[in-house]
Amino acid sequence: MKHLLKITSAVLVLLLCALGGVFLWRSGFFAALFFLTIAAVLSASLLVFLLARALGQSFADRLVSRAISDKYLSIVRAKTDTFLILAFLLPFFPDDLLCILAGLTAISTPRFLVIVVLTRPWGLLVASALGGATLT
Repeated sequence: MKHLLKITSAVLVLLLCALGGVFLWRSGFFAALFFLTIAAVLSASLLVFLLARALGQSFADRLVSRAISDKYLSIVRAKTDTFLILAFLLPFFPDDLLCILAGLTAISTPRFLVIVVLTRPWGLLVASALGGATLT
């Protein structure tokens, strides 16, 4: 009986290690997807910023209603850096809309890019964590 308990314990440890390896592989897969998502979001943020910078208000008007544009544009122009940093860190904020509107302001492209690179991944991480928490 004592040997049976030791054998059972050894089998359970080996089984759990094997399952742990599978879960570790899967988490690596999902981590890779997360980093691809970040890369796509950063690229898209820069793209719409540059399009808004090049094409102006008419481009923004095609994608954003004039009322929403006027509401956020005044805030973005008044407190560009601070507002963008806070907005990008908060999940479920209209980040893409803000990237378009930021392209209509005087913020430089390198400064915008630094803000986006340092803040958007954290906002995505928080949104992912909140979204994952709702599934359990």
